[in-house]
Amino acid sequence: MMHDVPFIYPRIYDTLYELGITANYVGFFHTSFGVYLAVNQPERMQYITKWLYPDIAKQYHTNWKSVERNIRSVTAIAWNTNPLLLQTMARHPLSKRPCNSQFIAILAAQFPLPLFGACALLPQEGLTVSNKEYRHLVAVASEADRQKISI
Repeated sequence: MMHDVPFIYPRIYDTLYELGITANYVGFFHTSFGVYLAVNQPERMQYITKWLYPDIAKQYHTNWKSVERNIRSVTAIAWNTNPLLLQTMARHPLSKRPCNSQFIAILAAQFPLPLFGACALLPQEGLTVSNKEYRHLVAVASEADRQKISI
């Protein structure tokens, strides 16, 4: 069975897959949720260790240090797998692997607010995912998001 989902998550997942990061890494989900939070509240990027990591950790029932380590791991995978794409996304040359905050900022910049604003939370016609992916999306959606998309 397939379900309608918020538009932004499949786009984030596709971007991570293009960078060589797959869903078998815990950091895949930590990063995708971090990007989602950063797109919807860009000011979170100013306090990544105090505001972003703890919220991701709370969502995934872990601690912020594990979140930081897992995002660092997928950042290294992206850098080693597809550095040219990462530099293209960054819109400037990268002489070394980006730190976690730079990596999330680079990814979040791919999903500007005018494009994704409120419509990011609405089901898109013809957009489907598997039951496992849908359960994950429901789990990470906030209560307000659930009401907007009738979960």
